[in-house]
Amino acid sequence: MQKHRIAIVGGGAGGRAILAALATLKAVQVVNVVDLRTDAPGMVLARSLGIPTLTSIDPLANRADIDVIIEATGRADVLARLEAMKHPATQLVGAQAAHVMMELVNAREQVNVALTTRASDVENLAKQATQVSERITSAMETLQRTSADLAASGQQLAAAATQTEQSLGEVEEVLGFLRQVANKTRMIGLNAAIEAARVGEQGQGFAVVASEVRKLAQTSNESAENISKSLQQTLDSVKSILDGVVASSEVAESQATATAEIYGALQQLADLIQQLGAVAEQLR
Repeated sequence: MQKHRIAIVGGGAGGRAILAALATLKAVQVVNVVDLRTDAPGMVLARSLGIPTLTSIDPLANRADIDVIIEATGRADVLARLEAMKHPATQLVGAQAAHVMMELVNAREQVNVALTTRASDVENLAKQATQVSERITSAMETLQRTSADLAASGQQLAAAATQTEQSLGEVEEVLGFLRQVANKTRMIGLNAAIEAARVGEQGQGFAVVASEVRKLAQTSNESAENISKSLQQTLDSVKSILDGVVASSEVAESQATATAEIYGALQQLADLIQQLGAVAEQLR
């Protein structure tokens, strides 16, 4: 790509601003900066950029290798002299056009400054958001693990409660057998009392034994009933606990699922924040 070769006459603030803007353009090559003062801002910048500087406009006379001369001093005599000495193919940009160019350059620099400031703000915001996202992600990872552990514990408790319920049912079967034994014992005692009454005085001792057997059977039956009632209350409590454990387990599983979804969303947010930081870095 052929570059446009430009010379700038005037190294003051305006000339420096024009040089700073042109130096960023790939299609432009500044070949010289001219000013009487070697310490002029444009001259200092030119030397830092490796651009040759001149303290007189005479070397610019009739140079065919210069496409455009920008007169940035604003002096009519300098403009007239450049008009008289430039090569016919060289375009001369006067003070008014240079002033418009300087206004455009200043506006561009203000936009660049604003973009740089905004980019810095966005970058700082992205860093803060990244830190917050990392803390939230860490907390969500912990919550996800604890939710999973809680769900697993709930399942274990539910299994234990179910096993307890089954064990209580087996105890109830044993009590049923004991009630049957007590009833049979009571019937045996009653039959023994009848036989003792039938034989008269010879059966009085046997009648006492039969009475005690009936009392034992009655006591055993009452104890079995009391135990049965206590077991039923325990069974009802275990069922309530089981229902609560199952409900808690379902809540824990739902919480674990929701936590996993939130964690995934936070990962997407972290990716977006990184992209925002990259855009901010490009704007700087």
